[in-house]
Amino acid sequence: MLVVGAGVFGYTYYSAKKILDDPTDVFASAQETIPPEKQQVKVIDAKTGEEETKTIKDNIILFGLFGVDSNLNRQQRRMGGRTDTMIVVVVDTERHTAKMISCPRDTKTNVKRLDKNGNVIEAVVNKLNAAFPFGGEHGYENTMDAISELFQLKDVAIPRLTKFAGIDMDGIQPVADAVDGVPVKLVKNMSGYGKAGETVILKGQKAEDFVRARKTNGMTSDIDRGNNQKQFVTGIAKRIKEMGATEAVLKLYDKLTKYIDTNMGSDEILALASVLKDIDLDEIEFLTLPGKAVGGNPSYYVLNEEELRKMIIEVFYEDDAPVSQSSPTD
Repeated sequence: MLVVGAGVFGYTYYSAKKILDDPTDVFASAQETIPPEKQQVKVIDAKTGEEETKTIKDNIILFGLFGVDSNLNRQQRRMGGRTDTMIVVVVDTERHTAKMISCPRDTKTNVKRLDKNGNVIEAVVNKLNAAFPFGGEHGYENTMDAISELFQLKDVAIPRLTKFAGIDMDGIQPVADAVDGVPVKLVKNMSGYGKAGETVILKGQKAEDFVRARKTNGMTSDIDRGNNQKQFVTGIAKRIKEMGATEAVLKLYDKLTKYIDTNMGSDEILALASVLKDIDLDEIEFLTLPGKAVGGNPSYYVLNEEELRKMIIEVFYEDDAPVSQSSPTD
């Protein structure tokens, strides 16, 4: 028994150390998931007018962060509802930076309808957040597929989303209360909350109302709500980072597991935690898929493909020059 126990401990220690030494090794290589013809792209330098070659970054981790608004019971929560929040989180492990790309729920796109086995029945034009209910038991996977397709352009692309973390919107209040309030910096004046630029601590119903606000409390659009949601997510990350991983698990696990769903294993979660501890959360860059709201019945958010291409190149591609390996604290 002692020998077996020592062996298990040794293997666990070795595995954990390997993950901490190279957290990106746990995730699929970004370059391996991009078609060869899209791994490099030619761009014109705005200052010099010269043509440059940029290559897809290989040291990035990305995953989907979803908030699901469901009216079904807990046993069926992956079989209905719609994604009220859809964010692509992009972590650059070399530069120790992170970006959050908000995907407006009304984005016009082709959405697949799946059967119970995950096979495609049909693809129809609809709003992006329809992908979750159209996926049935495969709602998260269908949502990741729909979002990934938005980023597959003629000459550039991003790695397809395969990992996600989702939270039932009913869990917003318990999450906020469990971390003793979530700090957020108001992007706009909000009635009952404060003025733009102020940092406020949100708990209970005010936390949920803040995340859901779309055309109330000074908010006027889905973009406003997306900005609030990104601030809220960052605030939670700050609280967890302040608590430390061990305390956070002990304090939050039992309270929040019924509201949270993910397909990431313990190795991937450990790898993410290792990377995120070196990131200045105040320096996270918030982006939104470029486009505009177009009225009609139904109304849609229509993407600007030219601006989207620029965003993809800026976030996911780099010059061929090597990146400095210096620590962020150097």
